[in-house]
Amino acid sequence: MSKTIERYYLQLQPLTPIHIGSGEEIMPYEYIVDDDGKYYRIDLFELLNVMPPEKREELVKIMEKDLVEVRSSIADYNWQSSVIYQGKTSSDFATDYNKNIKRSANNLAIDEFINSKRRPYIPGSSLKGAFRTAYLHKFADNINYQISRNRAGFFNVRDSRRKAQQIESGALEYRDFFGDPFQTVKFSDSSLNIDNMEIHKTYSVNVTKENSNGIPYYQETVSGLLSSNVEQNIFAELSIDKARQDNNYGKNSVRHSISAKDLLSATKEFSKKLIEAELNYLRSNTAPTETIRIYQHLKSIHADLEENESLIRFGKGIGFNSTTLNLSNKRTTVNPVSRVLADHKFPMGWAVFSLNEEKHDVSILNNKEIKEKSKKMEKKKEEKIKKKKENYPKLMDYIKGEYGKSEAKKATMDRMRGKGKLYKKYKREYEKYLKG
Repeated sequence: MSKTIERYYLQLQPLTPIHIGSGEEIMPYEYIVDDDGKYYRIDLFELLNVMPPEKREELVKIMEKDLVEVRSSIADYNWQSSVIYQGKTSSDFATDYNKNIKRSANNLAIDEFINSKRRPYIPGSSLKGAFRTAYLHKFADNINYQISRNRAGFFNVRDSRRKAQQIESGALEYRDFFGDPFQTVKFSDSSLNIDNMEIHKTYSVNVTKENSNGIPYYQETVSGLLSSNVEQNIFAELSIDKARQDNNYGKNSVRHSISAKDLLSATKEFSKKLIEAELNYLRSNTAPTETIRIYQHLKSIHADLEENESLIRFGKGIGFNSTTLNLSNKRTTVNPVSRVLADHKFPMGWAVFSLNEEKHDVSILNNKEIKEKSKKMEKKKEEKIKKKKENYPKLMDYIKGEYGKSEAKKATMDRMRGKGKLYKKYKREYEKYLKG
């Protein structure tokens, strides 16, 4: 008979912003952003309590009239004594805050991260869902069913869910909830360092169209190593009830056995497949160059993983392919055209983890090596931009010489509008001209 409960420690290092919503919003009068871009979450009731009576009455009167005026005037009060916690903001969000804090048309509400008594945490259920999806892909090589869009453009989710459930129950050998082998797999919740929370401006970007931003919204996220250069260790405990898997519980036993090693290998395999699929799709469309660069970086991180390490993706905004069996479907005819990107470049929800039998409070990856790679990629990017700036006047001189000033002006305007069709045409011709 095996050990009743097997326990392992999961150590996470977020790489890109991760958001798991509480379902609530942080209203603009519940936080302050200072000149350095630091974010302070405020307890409005505590602020009212510590105010002198005359100032309290003054603020209450303002609140009754105009909440926009509240958020622009609250900074004049001694709000420091009512700070719950503080964090960082991305430059995109800080710019919007300073620009719109006094505008009634923009309320600057932030999607709150899930928390308990104002302490953010990662639910074990979020991790379990990510591992379950990855594990199911091990048995999904032969699936073959149609996913289509309805008239409104949405996927026919009801039908695809029914198919997915049939595949799950067949692969995991269960008929009802109690027979599901993932009932024997549990992840603990993970508490987060409040100071490592960050506000990002996120977009749903249509990568098949140039300069598609979508409607921006603001989210409270866990800071990532690639997005914010923040190193942190987040711990969760994985427990597996081997007694139920070994038929020692009679009717409550499960038929399918899952080990920690199985979960690790499945997650490593699925994350590799997901990164390659995203890279191929983004490259074949008009995705932001920065996003492609980040996926190339993720690919290199994956290639350098240790035996007990893997990449994983979880949280809100990670996309259809990350949460379904779509990538293993032989009849995949749909691919979502939109990607949720923080600050118009960072894909959501990526982290690296290690799985150990003991708790190790050390860096998972060689973070110094990652930073060096980031610096090299940034340097290449700067050199590329510099080269473009140097070549642009020469290109304009070429257009003027070959086609006249009016055509050069049209190409310049085309480039400024972001469409670039005429500009790209002349650029191609110019490159041919240089090659002789």
